[in-house]
Amino acid sequence: MRFRRFNTSFRRFFSVLVMILPVTAAGSALANEVFTVRNVPVDATAAAAATARDAALAKGYLDAYARLIGRLVPKEEQARAPQLTSGQIANYTVDFSVARERTSSVRYLADITYRFRPEEVRRLLRNNGIGFAETRSKPVVVLPLQDAGGTEILWEDGNTWRDIWSIRTGSGGLVPLIVPLGDLSDISSISADEAVNGDAERLSALAERYGAGSVLVSRAALLGDAEVGTAELGLSMTRFDSNGSPQPFGAETYRQQTGELLEDFLMRAADTVEASIQERWKGSNVLRYGVESTIQVKVPVTGLGDWVEIQKRLREIPAVVGSNVQAISKQLVDLSITYVGDEKQLTIALRQNDLTLLMNEILVWELRLSGSEGPVSGSSVVPTSPTALPGGGAQQQGGSFVPGSNASANPEAAIQPEGVSDLGSTSGVSSPQPVE
Repeated sequence: MRFRRFNTSFRRFFSVLVMILPVTAAGSALANEVFTVRNVPVDATAAAAATARDAALAKGYLDAYARLIGRLVPKEEQARAPQLTSGQIANYTVDFSVARERTSSVRYLADITYRFRPEEVRRLLRNNGIGFAETRSKPVVVLPLQDAGGTEILWEDGNTWRDIWSIRTGSGGLVPLIVPLGDLSDISSISADEAVNGDAERLSALAERYGAGSVLVSRAALLGDAEVGTAELGLSMTRFDSNGSPQPFGAETYRQQTGELLEDFLMRAADTVEASIQERWKGSNVLRYGVESTIQVKVPVTGLGDWVEIQKRLREIPAVVGSNVQAISKQLVDLSITYVGDEKQLTIALRQNDLTLLMNEILVWELRLSGSEGPVSGSSVVPTSPTALPGGGAQQQGGSFVPGSNASANPEAAIQPEGVSDLGSTSGVSSPQPVE
């Protein structure tokens, strides 16, 4: 009866709002960013400047496509990605823009940004049976600490591990990594001891300051003699979620390769840490189109603003392919959501857009803006264990990418590092195994 008593004009306005704000695939702005490959360096030499430019652009298309496949497709499936010519790749792009262009009579150099067509790329991968991920994680703040003679340092001089993280460019993957600037605000916000001891208040404040969902504390110990090529880097990493709760990320030891400079060695280690983060995220969020599921949810709202915001955020989620409003009132919307992937992936994707999917105590799914108060129905929303969720989906508790080991508390916590063989031999490695 609730849905028959509210004002007719309100129903009419809400109906119009539903029609003009359909929940479709990912919002265009977010999708375009995922499918934009920025600052691809090109450098070509030929008999004439125009010929060099054409050759550079053609090579740039190939490199940009390779980067895009690396961003979206799990490593084990990348070899199956279609091999395209530069001309074919151009058909999958909207346009490109050029920066830092330098030319001579025989040489062309530039940094080029290529914007791909999201739907066309999705179709290409789907038609070739390749699973891919495009859900972006909330940013992760990386705090690199280093052991300096028994004392761990963070902002002080001599922290070469932080210096490396500060100068590296990053992969542009689905998990944005933020290294604090090290300005006065950062220095006063948290110390090395507070980071090591997991000061929940300070870590949460740091994450909030940078608009991140978690903080990854990476503690490094550099041993051996880098001058003669015998350096070893021992890493111990812990992730703290938006509430300051710790999740072990793992411990690894890397060895310097023969003839490798210290800076190159540390950069390689940092790159591999990020690669592991990106791969784990893709593996947990890969979408395989062809099979769709539907979930029925109730959406408590306090007004039109809530509903508009929820629809906006749903449009930005690649896994959500459609929705249907079944009933609507001033305080509650009955909504069916059609999605690809499983419930765990949907929950993770929703969380990255500050939407929380929980089952209340009467076993009804509720979708709400993260941080909103209790349900309109009067029943309290309670977390449920992964085994209690329909379909075996695990519920997300944290706020973003979770590189940790407590998968039962957080589905993203199943994303954990492993020993990295391409960094040379390892010793003393204690890498937790993913719990899935």
